[in-house]
Amino acid sequence: MKRALLGLLVGAIGYCLIFRAEAQDVQIGTGLVCDTAAHVEEVGALFAEKGNQGAIEAVNAKSPDACGVLTVAYVIGGTKSQIKVGERYYNVVEIAVVSIANNGKWNNLNKPFVQFTAIEAEGRGA
Repeated sequence: MKRALLGLLVGAIGYCLIFRAEAQDVQIGTGLVCDTAAHVEEVGALFAEKGNQGAIEAVNAKSPDACGVLTVAYVIGGTKSQIKVGERYYNVVEIAVVSIANNGKWNNLNKPFVQFTAIEAEGRGA
């Protein structure tokens, strides 16, 4: 009996630690969110010439609603590439979006969906 209780306790502690670690991985931010890494790269390439909104509009003209500026809760996945915008370097990363802010209210998603964004690379650029 003691052994079974000890097993349940260890399992419960393990579950709490796993749950807590996963919760800490969720980040919230407002920024560029695109359907593909290539879309993020294209926005980065057009940024100097067209500015942020102009670059997004140019990408969306070819692929409707491919990119936007959103406030999302997300979990960072793997790095797909690196781009240089001006004097700064950014990692193009996959994100799993778990919630989207809309007019100040959070809309939690039943299932996370994969999108892509750019996050400034540490230790590079000015």
